[in-house]
Amino acid sequence: MSQPSSKSFKALKATWYKKLKDSGFKDAEDKNHELIRHSSSFYAKNSYYSLEAVALRIKAKTAYYRMASHFLHDFTFENNLDKSVWTLHAEGGSTREIARKLNKKSHTTIFFIIKALRTKMFEMYSEKKHE
Repeated sequence: MSQPSSKSFKALKATWYKKLKDSGFKDAEDKNHELIRHSSSFYAKNSYYSLEAVALRIKAKTAYYRMASHFLHDFTFENNLDKSVWTLHAEGGSTREIARKLNKKSHTTIFFIIKALRTKMFEMYSEKKHE
């Protein structure tokens, strides 16, 4: 896109660029309309997608599934469906994948089984911490 080239436009542009600079404004693009590095630095440092945040989520998810695997072996399940659901959940299966593998029509049922068992798991392991 071409810019107007009159002297009055250039003067107006210079005035506003100076005001922006004096206010501390940092443009997200350079003169060629390419994104400059600082434009995404906030997201690199403070967002859900920062390396630190991603690493923390991976660590938490790993700890959760490790706990889920221990629960699979430590807990006495009330029925085979609960145990099958938890086995697939502990392997990282989604509710839809688990429903499909177990030939269940509703993944919502699977969700509620996992939710109830997760509560029992957290109760069981929080009690062990306090012993």
